[in-house]
Amino acid sequence: MACQAVLTERRSLQLDVSGLQFVDPTGVALLHGLERQGTRLGGCSGFISELLRDRDHATAASVAVSAVSTSPPAGDAVLVERLRSRDPQAFEVLVRQYGGRMLATAWRFVGADEDARDVVQEAFLAAFRAIDTFAGAARLSTWLHRIVINAALMRLRSRRRRCSFLRWRRRR
Repeated sequence: MACQAVLTERRSLQLDVSGLQFVDPTGVALLHGLERQGTRLGGCSGFISELLRDRDHATAASVAVSAVSTSPPAGDAVLVERLRSRDPQAFEVLVRQYGGRMLATAWRFVGADEDARDVVQEAFLAAFRAIDTFAGAARLSTWLHRIVINAALMRLRSRRRRCSFLRWRRRR
């Protein structure tokens, strides 16, 4: 928001966001607004770039609204049915709609962009394989969130085992 005052004085501004580690939907909307006003964002990590990839402000606003809602969105039921019928476009919609939030969750667990992307990819594949088990009592995002957390925990366990094994080999 501090950039808003500077923007009124200057027409061109470059904002270094290299230190940014997490952006909520409100922050994404703010960064999109700054870009529309001519601000260039520099130093975006892969994580932030993924969150900012969808340049549609309405999408960011709907994500913020759906995050507050407690009942499953009506669109989830349609999307789940399309996923169950193995519609490839439905899988793309799923990834585009929930990918940024799932990436943020994975990143908080594993702490590295590349590992977070791998975790999210594994989680989406697991979700796609298990979509028939989704009961629909909870929101689709809640179900996906749990799958991402489980995938991240498995990645951390694997990393810990690998490190333990390497330490054990060095002692021998």
